[in-house]
Amino acid sequence: MNKFMRNGLFYLTFTGLLVHLFAAYGFWGLQRAEHLSARQVLVKAAEQLDINNPILSKILEPETKYLNFPFDGEVRKSHPRILLPESSNWNKRDVHSVIADRIAAFQRENINYPNGCGDNALMPAVVCWLSTNNTEAIAIIKYQLLNFELNKPTADTTYSNGWELALAYDLAHPLLTDAEKNQVEQKILAALQGTLANLDEDFASLWHGRSTHAAIAWLCAIVLSEHYVDDLDSYRRRAQAHFLNAAEGLAHTEAWPDGYNYWIQTRAFYFALAASAYLNGLDHANNQERIKDIVKRVGYWHIYATRPDNRIEGYGDEGSRIDLKDETKRVIDLMVQMTHDPVLNGYSKYLGKLHRDSYYSGYDWGILLFNDPSIPAVGDGSLPSLAKYLKEAEIFGRDTVNQIYIRNGWEPNDTFISFKAGNSYGHHAHYDAGHFTIFKSSPLITNSSTYNGFFRPHRLNYAIRTIAKNSLIIEKPNEKVRPNRFFSKNVADGGQRLTQPTGSSIVSIEQWFENYQKGLHLEGAQLLKFARRNNEYVFVSADLTAAYNNSVYDENGDGGKVRQVIRKLVYLPTEDKLVVYDAISKTKPEYVGKWIIHSVNKPEMANIEVLKGSTDNGILASNSKDIQIKNNNGFLKVNILLPSDATTRLIGGRDYQYYVETDGDDTVFDGENFINGASADSWHDLSRWRVELMSNNGSNDTEFLVSLAPSVDKPVTEDVRKINSKNGNAYGVLTNDTLIVFIREPAGMDDIVFDYVGKSKIIVVGLPEYRNVAIRIDNKTLFQGAAKDGVVFYDNPSSASGQVEIGMN
Repeated sequence: MNKFMRNGLFYLTFTGLLVHLFAAYGFWGLQRAEHLSARQVLVKAAEQLDINNPILSKILEPETKYLNFPFDGEVRKSHPRILLPESSNWNKRDVHSVIADRIAAFQRENINYPNGCGDNALMPAVVCWLSTNNTEAIAIIKYQLLNFELNKPTADTTYSNGWELALAYDLAHPLLTDAEKNQVEQKILAALQGTLANLDEDFASLWHGRSTHAAIAWLCAIVLSEHYVDDLDSYRRRAQAHFLNAAEGLAHTEAWPDGYNYWIQTRAFYFALAASAYLNGLDHANNQERIKDIVKRVGYWHIYATRPDNRIEGYGDEGSRIDLKDETKRVIDLMVQMTHDPVLNGYSKYLGKLHRDSYYSGYDWGILLFNDPSIPAVGDGSLPSLAKYLKEAEIFGRDTVNQIYIRNGWEPNDTFISFKAGNSYGHHAHYDAGHFTIFKSSPLITNSSTYNGFFRPHRLNYAIRTIAKNSLIIEKPNEKVRPNRFFSKNVADGGQRLTQPTGSSIVSIEQWFENYQKGLHLEGAQLLKFARRNNEYVFVSADLTAAYNNSVYDENGDGGKVRQVIRKLVYLPTEDKLVVYDAISKTKPEYVGKWIIHSVNKPEMANIEVLKGSTDNGILASNSKDIQIKNNNGFLKVNILLPSDATTRLIGGRDYQYYVETDGDDTVFDGENFINGASADSWHDLSRWRVELMSNNGSNDTEFLVSLAPSVDKPVTEDVRKINSKNGNAYGVLTNDTLIVFIREPAGMDDIVFDYVGKSKIIVVGLPEYRNVAIRIDNKTLFQGAAKDGVVFYDNPSSASGQVEIGMN
């Protein structure tokens, strides 16, 4: 072999090897980034390359899911099965009696109700026929049904429009001949088959597109007939199983993990309509009450998540519809129809007053179908009028997302607090265990994330991370935070593990548990306690450890940066004070624990020193223990009680609004402001400043104790004080009326003794469940009882003074 041939062979061999190595790396990267199996990656590659080989398609064909699922209930023989089941007895010659009653009620209440007439689209024509018996509408309906063009659903970006065809066909069923019914049902069947094909794949995630596909599959399956569709039982079983799987996923979290906007824009309506089909289209179904319970619980989540400024408190990749416009009311109306719940209906009335045109104009034909004015409602159409039917603190997704909302009332100037400390479920969710917000007349402690592109630097390097939240960060120099190929730069923000930042393919609750404390390690925070007592207190305790790289599991195999991270909150509704206690146990003393909050405007502190930039655009420091935050006429007084050697930094302004110390080392300020991809849209709270509180003690253990007092029109002037127990096992926080006792972590069970100036109430938090406790003042036992939910509360009307002993029996 001559030299030329040898060099050519070497070149081809070397080039081929490189190509295969790069292909293997890309294959591995795609698997890692989107959590896909090898087969799924090959399917995606075939789609991208437009390969349409029958043999390859057969090889890559997924296993059919739920073939042998036992069907729940019996499908009703008559139509409609999705909405208006009363229509089965309608004579079809007059205006539909139910619709006529609704029109009369809307006229009495001066509510706008488009009847669809004059619009040649399918669903407006159906509503026109139902509300006027217009013969011209019948011709439009038939034409549109028979000429309906189906789209092609994909796993995670396009959902079948077959739901609309199914709904229209279900309502207009008596207008069609047998031949026409057969023609339409074949179209609906095609939509069902395309959607089931996506559901058989493992691309679509349960808390993302899978729920929408499942709802559409059920809507298509429920309207079909054995007369026109072969093997219908199999299609129905599969569609019902997928819908029930999606329903259980929603029941598991209650609050939608990916944030409100993704729920209300792309999930909620389809789920609600499919749930209606489950209730109206089946007889003798065992799961109907379960579906009602899920619908009601999720409906109440909307109410509790509503801030006093008539918008939802966002927490994921959020968009415009946190403003409760266009989308929310039609979903709530469907929920009211299913549950007949008067509080949910009161919330619907509130939405109707809040936004006169509360249905988007493109589907305002739905008002006559979805809103039932005959169902009783409570309240006067305002949010405060619902207060007596609601709690002042509620949790959604207990032991899953642990989304908590706290109030001291439902009036416009009352305080609203949100808290979140859960696990990882979806790729539009953020890494925010321990995050809280405070709203009082205006946003005071805010979520600083914005959303303007899934792969933009702002989202990947700032918005989804703990640094953008009001939680705890533990800075470890050069900690590796590059979960997949989309993270081109290592940004060691000090926050929590990024488990599903750019893709997820969890198809069931069972699969999620297969990745809990193993596999993908989707565990985050664990709720320890949630307790409330009338208007006296709300107590929340959460273990945030698993959310970080920790001594039990470190995704980099580096032994973790924390051993334990505990956050406890006590809110006193009548005094309107929130006290937060945090205990961090680090694996190395050089790691820096920071307590962070965000605000719209620059906080005010004394003794400000400029470390970089300028006073209005830079990094500042102060040793003051007091912070004042103002936004419009809302005020927040922040008292730093621990650490005693605290240093506070203020970071913000035009060039530092989204600043991250990218190397995890702030001895030199060489970080980056991740503004590329940030949004300035009005639905974000647009936080401009961050407060970082840190200790200088160089210890493995860091504790924070901070009091936050919101107010309206003028700031709170009185300070909150900390007192130490004699043996150092607890901290006392003295407010105007209350002694709050935080047992230090790790909790010891020795007696707690304070030299104490009398307060009217004593609250001890962080106790073991049902631990017997005695409270003595000057050796006189005033209380003896068990700690329910880890709390002991004593109302001391005489405000007796003297040495306080809290005995652990």
